[in-house]
Amino acid sequence: MPDKVRLKNTNSGFLVREVAELGDKTGVEDLLNQFNRYQEKKKKREGISEPLAYEVGSWIRKGIQKGIGRVATNLITPFGYNNKIDELLDVMKRYGIKKSIQAVIDDKPVYYDPKTEDKDWVSLYAARDLPYRKMFGLEPRYGKGNYVKNSDGSYSLSGSLKKELANNIKYFFPSAKSVSKELTDKVMGSYTPYHTGDSVYTYRDKWDVGLNKGETSEATTGTIGFLRRFIDTITDPVTIKGQIDLRKKK
Repeated sequence: MPDKVRLKNTNSGFLVREVAELGDKTGVEDLLNQFNRYQEKKKKREGISEPLAYEVGSWIRKGIQKGIGRVATNLITPFGYNNKIDELLDVMKRYGIKKSIQAVIDDKPVYYDPKTEDKDWVSLYAARDLPYRKMFGLEPRYGKGNYVKNSDGSYSLSGSLKKELANNIKYFFPSAKSVSKELTDKVMGSYTPYHTGDSVYTYRDKWDVGLNKGETSEATTGTIGFLRRFIDTITDPVTIKGQIDLRKKK
């Protein structure tokens, strides 16, 4: 084991800590202290403070986040994880490059058409707009009145969405027993309401694109897996949670 190590100029403490493991405890502390002093001198020379660097990094991330969000939320439907590249290419082929770009500029999704006869799809898109847009740091365009923001930053369903959820739970749990069963909801997709007692149920869902624990399907590998990991680093998960009290009149 070498007793001396030559360090290269680096902006990260990671390398230092790795190399420092080669020395004894006193050597580690001395090495880290020297490196910290070097970093402080370097910051003073360059006139860049750590908070400022963080702010710049945060600003860049938000720019990338919103840019990708504008493309995603206007050209790609808010459902599932798979085949999104194919969906994007299909949209651009169907509507043309010019119309697709214009949709992003105007911030008007090509898949949302209030004039269509299929009102169920319109309702579904509107219901999912808030969590979909919030993931990318964008303001929702539709259905804002059906959500209530909680103090912890999460959202609870309100208005017609809460009423539909309550009716759904009431239909599948007529006896209000403590039984867990997977149901389907407009916003949350597949979810499991939990009975907390006295006809009160809680619901919770997280909107994100990261890989789920134990997920081993083809969606976790190759291009799709890479894109999900990448998008997950620039998006902010949105939590939907609340409770449904079936004792109250809906």
